[in-house]
Amino acid sequence: MRVIAALTRVSLIALALSACATLPRMDEAENAAGKRFEPVLERGVLYVYRESPFGFAVVLPTSIDGRMIGSLGSDTWYRLEVTPGSHEIACHAENTGKMSVDVAAGEVRFVEVAIQMGFIQPRCRVFVPGDAVGRKSVLGGKRLRPAIE
Repeated sequence: MRVIAALTRVSLIALALSACATLPRMDEAENAAGKRFEPVLERGVLYVYRESPFGFAVVLPTSIDGRMIGSLGSDTWYRLEVTPGSHEIACHAENTGKMSVDVAAGEVRFVEVAIQMGFIQPRCRVFVPGDAVGRKSVLGGKRLRPAIE
């Protein structure tokens, strides 16, 4: 029984380390630039992030308007400059959580992708937090390079 418990712990640690290593992080200068929360005159800015330490070894594939952005790990985020209007943010796990978010030109909005307990696998949901909560979460996280520009 002890052998099984030890193997399980080793497997979970390896899984956690491999999940962290596969996320394409931006360098420190790009990370710091994103944390200035600068608006863009003719575009909207969406910060899509995941804060929760729950499920730290799980990454959540995330998309905008049906196009994959990449996967969010614990305490990671994307800064997306988008055309003004409504955009659908979705996360993909045991379920697909999605939400439409309106953003105006020159506006900065925050969208949280959260992990939840599922029946067999983790589930996810998407929601818009308060501005102060979104800023604090981004400041505590690491910026990822999105798969789309």
